[in-house]
Amino acid sequence: MTGSQIDDLFPNEYGDVTHEPQLDHVSIKLASNIDDAWKDGIENIVGKMSASEHKTLLPNTTMTLVLDLRQHGGPLGTFRFTYVDRPDAKKKKKGKDEILVELVSTGGSDAITKDQAKAGKEKFKAHGFTTSGYARDEMEALCHAVALVPESALATIDGVTFKRASAH
Repeated sequence: MTGSQIDDLFPNEYGDVTHEPQLDHVSIKLASNIDDAWKDGIENIVGKMSASEHKTLLPNTTMTLVLDLRQHGGPLGTFRFTYVDRPDAKKKKKGKDEILVELVSTGGSDAITKDQAKAGKEKFKAHGFTTSGYARDEMEALCHAVALVPESALATIDGVTFKRASAH
């Protein structure tokens, strides 16, 4: 997302914010490392990605974005958005879906050390992951994010392809 797109989603200097539409059947869960001051803006980003005309975050997918929130009191950081489709326990009807938002790292991809980049690439390769549409710096950020995920979670998605594409 560009700086002006982010600015449109966060409160202005007067605290005014336009709220993006949200999906009724989806709750948004913010990780404990996401400050409450960023809540409105982050929820608006989720709305843009999941409830807008050009949806990019779909059920049972994960998206990782580098967002520069410094103008809004946040970090330059890598955020992971995971849309989880949760059926209810009785399987009779759809349960309340969740979108989980995590701050994976701060400083953007240029804050990744050579050792972190190497470890991330090795873990990425070991799980048979492939990519489509990633630039070099984006690939480094993705490998770094993968390096932060526990092995037990990665093992459940061995061989997955991460696809990057543009959206309006």
